[in-house]
Amino acid sequence: MGKSNLYVGNRYIGDIYSGSDLISQVYKGSDLIYDVYYSGQVLFESSTPGTYTFTPKVKGLYEVIVVGAGGGGAAGADQPKYAYKSIASSGGSGAGVIAYFYLTGGTSYTCMVGAGGAGSGTGMWVLNTGGDGGQSSFASNIVCGGGTGGAAIWTDRGGWHEGYAGTVTTLTGAVSVSMNTSGNNGVVWGGYSGWVIPAASVYGGYGVGGSAYCDGGGGGTSAGGNGYIRISYVRHALIGEMYNSFDSYTPGTYTFTPNISGIYRIRLVGAGGGGSSEYSSESGKRRQAAGGSGGYIEGNVYLTSGVSYSVVVGSGGAKSVLYDDGTATGGNGGNSYIGSIAIAGGGNGGVSTWNGSAIGGTGGTNTTDSSVTIISNKSGSLGQSGSNGQSYGGGSNYGRYGIGGNGNSYTDTRFSNTTDGGNGYVYISFISQN
Repeated sequence: MGKSNLYVGNRYIGDIYSGSDLISQVYKGSDLIYDVYYSGQVLFESSTPGTYTFTPKVKGLYEVIVVGAGGGGAAGADQPKYAYKSIASSGGSGAGVIAYFYLTGGTSYTCMVGAGGAGSGTGMWVLNTGGDGGQSSFASNIVCGGGTGGAAIWTDRGGWHEGYAGTVTTLTGAVSVSMNTSGNNGVVWGGYSGWVIPAASVYGGYGVGGSAYCDGGGGGTSAGGNGYIRISYVRHALIGEMYNSFDSYTPGTYTFTPNISGIYRIRLVGAGGGGSSEYSSESGKRRQAAGGSGGYIEGNVYLTSGVSYSVVVGSGGAKSVLYDDGTATGGNGGNSYIGSIAIAGGGNGGVSTWNGSAIGGTGGTNTTDSSVTIISNKSGSLGQSGSNGQSYGGGSNYGRYGIGGNGNSYTDTRFSNTTDGGNGYVYISFISQN
């Protein structure tokens, strides 16, 4: 900690200013002798449910840990003399993420810690359900879902089940990720006395599933564990990391405003078209057609500080399944674009018809204006088509983004293997001022 903070004798000196400007670091030659925070310093930590605001003093790399809350346990019972029919169910545990972000000094980030789900009542002969755990989130970058509550009733009646694991529903904009995991499912016990095993926490004992006591006449229950958030400082931002960026595969409309003028690397992938499957009761024919994949653009472009650019990440086309005479048409994938600068086209959906024809969706095509220096410009791929089998969507041009949805008509039950198209992707990152 000696190089991380500045002391006069044994007295710690707080923040250092030049006029009204915060001095974030002080060097003696090449040795860092002062930093606003020391590496590993915990700046925010809470497992108390609620909404908070975190405002770092300096631009830097920060570790963010988020855990969703656990679902509550549930106990169901018959009369005490029929203890062997009692059921107890533990709640699912919350999902967890450990990720690293560049955060901007003076910018406020909203943090939400989810509350553990309440334990159920213990009424006899009724379905008792534990409360669901609340989600925990960091800004718009991380959302960790809470586990669901268990459900319990005596064994002669149906509907009892374990609590289900929370899932990570949002994770975007991270520099790197060291943990990205769903929670754990709860456990169902019946027929004897005892506390059911709670669903294990994915990090530090937080977000654990609630438990319940299995016993004739109804036992006790416990609430799920609260969620958790911790934010720690890693280091000050280095040259080249001081500039904002954009990185998302979550469909929607966004605004990107550069904080410095310069050359930015852009990557865009259009969304994939949805697959389709159709069965004709008249002809007895089964047909399937996959969606086309989205186009891909990579290039460099000059963006101006303070100018807001509209950014859209395309949504994958919806699948279409038809079990009667007619035409099943997969939805078209949405375009991904940065204003009018670059547009990566979405793939078209596959089309399957009652008379036995099937047409795979075509791939997306791209458009760029003259300001873009092209590195790669690839149209999407055609989706496959066929009968009584599996047809695969057009392949992605970048990672797994914008893939075409599959079609499957091998049997009625395989229709469920028909899939939506993959979402698009947009990336913007500073390269240089020249």
